[in-house]
Amino acid sequence: MLLVATFAAYWPSLSAGFIWDDDDYVTNNVAIRSSSGLVSIWTKPGTTVQYYPMVFTTFWLEYRMWNLNPAGYHATNILLHALCALLFSLVLRQLGVPGAVLSAFAFALHPVCVESVAWVTERKNVLSTVFYLSSALVFLKTYDLEDVFREAVSIPLLLCHRNFSLHVLRIRVEETRRPEEKRRWRSKGWTVEERRLLEVVDQRLFQDPSDWRDLLPEGLESFTTIDLASSMGIGRDLAQKAAYCLREAGVIEQAGKRGRSLLYRLASTP
Repeated sequence: MLLVATFAAYWPSLSAGFIWDDDDYVTNNVAIRSSSGLVSIWTKPGTTVQYYPMVFTTFWLEYRMWNLNPAGYHATNILLHALCALLFSLVLRQLGVPGAVLSAFAFALHPVCVESVAWVTERKNVLSTVFYLSSALVFLKTYDLEDVFREAVSIPLLLCHRNFSLHVLRIRVEETRRPEEKRRWRSKGWTVEERRLLEVVDQRLFQDPSDWRDLLPEGLESFTTIDLASSMGIGRDLAQKAAYCLREAGVIEQAGKRGRSLLYRLASTP
């Protein structure tokens, strides 16, 4: 839906032509027309009006697909902007911000983005945002709170016990490593000599079912582990572990089947 809404909003730009600086960036840019131009884009800064090698590489590729037809260049900008909106929603969801999907739609459709999307030269904005948000998502994924299910699956009977609590810490550590003199089987070739705690980045206390329920994405009513994996941005294996833990904690209950997959819903009295 996010992709459809973005293309619907920016559909008129597909019939627009090249404007302003587009001649320097695309229409009169000799570098994107020759095979050797790609090397020059990266190795000779004066080849293009500004040294944005990744941006001009996309123009170089597009010239081979649709020559100087502006519709193709506009379509790429729209697609990149839609990808930005999707990544934005995933980053917000990873941070636990409520209304992540609604915020993504606002980002995708807000008029302030029109110049960056509808103007071919501003490819640098949408392209850099894709890399920026992707990097943020990868960084946040390093500290996935959902990974607690990998450990909790080993203690299912404790999750619903009234005297049980689990304190999860996200920490940043510094490691000192040295190469192994003799590499062992299944070894990566390095030995950790010292590990030092630098910072407690975040912490979360699980004391009752409502704390576990907060890990579920908004809007889930009835779902399979495939749905859970998709909405949480995790693998199917981890989603199965999460469903098992949440069921044992009394947060969700089995509601039947969808095909061959078990169907779950929120428990009436979590």
